[in-house]
Amino acid sequence: MIRTCAMVASVRLETGQFCDRLKIWRIFTITQASFSCVWIYSMITPSDKFSKLASNIFVATFLVLSSVGCSPQRQGQAEQNVVAKVVDAYVASSKTTPASQISDPKNAQWTQDWIERLTTIAAQNPQSPNQSGALAHAEALANSIRDYKRSTQIIQQLIAINKGNASEQFRWYTELGEVIRLLALQTKVVADREDAIKAFQSANLLVDKLPMSSLSYRAMKEQEVLNLGWIGDLYSLSRADRTSQKAAAVSYRGAIEKLQQNTKDAGPPQHRLVGTGYDVPWLARSEAVCLIRAEDYPAALAAMKALVSLPPEKFPPSFYLVQGALTLIPQDRPGYESFLRKWLVEGPPDDYTPVVRYLLAWSHFRAKEFDKAKPLYEDLRANYREAFAKIEGAAMTAGNGGYYSIILIELRQIYLNEHNVKAASSVNSDFLKMYPNYGALTKSSQSLDSSFKTQLEKAASKPDVKQRSREAERGRN
Repeated sequence: MIRTCAMVASVRLETGQFCDRLKIWRIFTITQASFSCVWIYSMITPSDKFSKLASNIFVATFLVLSSVGCSPQRQGQAEQNVVAKVVDAYVASSKTTPASQISDPKNAQWTQDWIERLTTIAAQNPQSPNQSGALAHAEALANSIRDYKRSTQIIQQLIAINKGNASEQFRWYTELGEVIRLLALQTKVVADREDAIKAFQSANLLVDKLPMSSLSYRAMKEQEVLNLGWIGDLYSLSRADRTSQKAAAVSYRGAIEKLQQNTKDAGPPQHRLVGTGYDVPWLARSEAVCLIRAEDYPAALAAMKALVSLPPEKFPPSFYLVQGALTLIPQDRPGYESFLRKWLVEGPPDDYTPVVRYLLAWSHFRAKEFDKAKPLYEDLRANYREAFAKIEGAAMTAGNGGYYSIILIELRQIYLNEHNVKAASSVNSDFLKMYPNYGALTKSSQSLDSSFKTQLEKAASKPDVKQRSREAERGRN
C-alpha cells in the first residue's frame, strides 16, 4: 500500500498533476476520510491486521501530501531555471554581437530571433519569476529596432503580469506611453497620440497607490511630472484644435504644480527630470503658447505676465506670444486683437515687441480693414527697421526672408489698392534694395518696378491740369 501510494505520488510529481489546488484538497479529503473510517473500525474490532492497515494508510497519506506540497515549488524552480538559462544565453550573445547588428532595423535578424525566443519562453513558463525579466529584454530589443508596435504588445503583457503591483504597473504604463509617443511622432496618426496620452494618464492614476517608503518613490514622483509634460506635448501637436490646446495648457499647469510641490517637499529634481528641460520656466512658456492657441485670452494674458518674472533666457516673453499667435486664425478676432493691444500696453517691451505690432497689423490686413492696417504698417516701416534687424539680421544680410520683408510687401499692396503708385513704388524700391535674393518675390518686385517707372513717367509727361488753369487765368489778366 505504501509502495503504491508513493509510486503514484512520484509519477504525479514528475508530471505536475498536483499543481491544481482543488485536486490537492480532494485527495487530502478522501484520504483523510478513508483513514478515519479504518481507524474507527479498528477501535471497535481490535486486530493487528486493522492496526497495520491504519498505520499503512496514515503513512501513505503523509507521502502523497508531502509530494503534493512540493510539486508546485519544484515546478516553479524548473520553470525558473529554463527561463533563466535563455535569459543568460541572450545576455552572453548580446555581449559578443556588434551593436550595429542589434539596433539596425535593416539588419535585424539577430534581434528578431531573440525577441521571438524570449517571448516564447516567457509564455511557456508563466510561473517563472524570470518571466517579466525575459519580456523586458524582448521589449528593449523591439525598441532598439524601432518596432514600436511589437514593443506595445510586449508591454501590455507585462502590465497584465504585474497586475496588483502599483510600482511595476506605473513603470510599464509609463513605458507604454513613451513607446506609443514615439510611434505617434513616426506615424502622425491622431489615434496613436490619444493612446499615448491614455497610457501616461493610467500611469499617473497609480501615483497615490505607490509605497512612499520605496527607495524609488521620489523618482516616480518626478516621472509623474515628466508624464504630464509629455501629455501636454501630445495635445499641443493638434495646433488647430482649440480643445486640445486647452487640454495641453491644463497638463502643463499640472506639471508645474507637481514639480513645485515636489521641490518644496524634497528639494530639486535628482532623477529622470534632470537634463530633460522640463523645468518650471519651460512648462510655463508652453502653457502660455497653448492658451493663446486655445483663444483663452484672459488666461493667456495672465500667463504672459507670469513669464516676465521667470529667469531670463534666450528668448523674451513676446517671442512666445508670437509662437502661439503666428499660425492662429482666430475665431474671436476682436478678442485676439484686444489681447495683442493689452500686451503691447501692459507687457514690458522686448526684442519681439515689433513682431507683436506686426501681428496686430496683419490681423486687420487679413480682414481687409486696410484703413486700420495702414497706419500700423507705416509705423513699422518708418520706425522699426533697426529693431527687426536685431532679431533677423541674417535674413536681411542674405537679402532673403524675415518679417520686415513681409511688412513691405503688404504695405505695398495697401498702396496699390489705393492706386497710390508713387507710394507703392517707394516701398517696392526699399524691398528690392534690402531683399535682392528672395526668389519669386524679388522677380515679381522687379517687374512691378518697371511698371511703376512707366506709370510715373507717363504721369510726369502729362501737363498738370491745375497748373495749366492757373497759366490760362494769368494770360487773360
